[in-house]
Amino acid sequence: MNAIKVKENELSVDKKKLVKQILIIASVVVEWTDNEMYIVEDNCCTNNVLSTEHESYDPDWDCWRYQKLKKKLDEKNSTLTEDETMQLMSDVSFSDTPDHGTQWSCVYDLDDFTFSICTKRNYDDPHKFGREDSD
Repeated sequence: MNAIKVKENELSVDKKKLVKQILIIASVVVEWTDNEMYIVEDNCCTNNVLSTEHESYDPDWDCWRYQKLKKKLDEKNSTLTEDETMQLMSDVSFSDTPDHGTQWSCVYDLDDFTFSICTKRNYDDPHKFGREDSD
């Protein structure tokens, strides 16, 4: 089972712009802002712009969360179980104040069309949804 397949995440680049990132395990990250799409070959993303063509790209950017994700995914050939994936999401979550930090983490399983979501870093109690929940 390939538990990490698609992850959608919204992030603020600055107070005026919103970038939407979609991670597809086919190893591209799609960034979308101001009706422009940027595609980057990568197997993970955090809340930072990866596209060198994007005006908010920072060439000096270094993120421990990204490095940890990248290392684990490379070690596992980008194939993790749902539990391993959620543990990795927990490992790279952060909170510097009660109202700032990781708000949610979501793991999609495209084999059985389910997803699990944890909010407010509560990784012990994920909410699980599937096709039967769409009615």
